[in-house]
Amino acid sequence: MRQLVPVFLVGFVIVAALGFYYQISAGKESDLTSARRQLALNADVASLKLSADVLASSADWQGELARSMPLSATREGRVVLLSDAEGSIQARVPIGSDYQGNLLTVLGPGQP
Repeated sequence: MRQLVPVFLVGFVIVAALGFYYQISAGKESDLTSARRQLALNADVASLKLSADVLASSADWQGELARSMPLSATREGRVVLLSDAEGSIQARVPIGSDYQGNLLTVLGPGQP
């Protein structure tokens, strides 16, 4: 019996560690899925409100972007950028964010 106690203890620690790892990885995957879903919903709402006709007829891209975004779009430090066809950032939400220049330099070359 004395020889089984260390074996059971090591087995318990291994099972607990595996359970802990599984919980952390499942939570991370759930958070990433939720973030992707929220980003897609925000993009869909903005694209429905921001059509090419609206942007072509308006010189105020900043105002149009601000009006098209749901209130939850900039929670948790998120920033929304609107660029033209060449990639130059024309508008940003929140307005005080420092993102300027080309979208490729902001996001990096690894982004699609």
